[in-house]
Amino acid sequence: MSTMSNLKYWVVGGEYESMDFQNVIKGKEIASGPFFSKEEALRVWRELSEVNRPCALTKYSIATQG
Repeated sequence: MSTMSNLKYWVVGGEYESMDFQNVIKGKEIASGPFFSKEEALRVWRELSEVNRPCALTKYSIATQG
């Protein structure tokens, strides 16, 4: 018997106003997904993080839904 996960994964974040990472700058936010595997979300998170590595105020996280 196989079980399927109902979890969905999202990559969320963007450029923040300050290093406390509390407020995303309007127009600089991103929500990518849903992804149906954590591995797929992790791949997108890595890509976004690498592209934006020079910007210290940019941060992304993986959020789950379900």
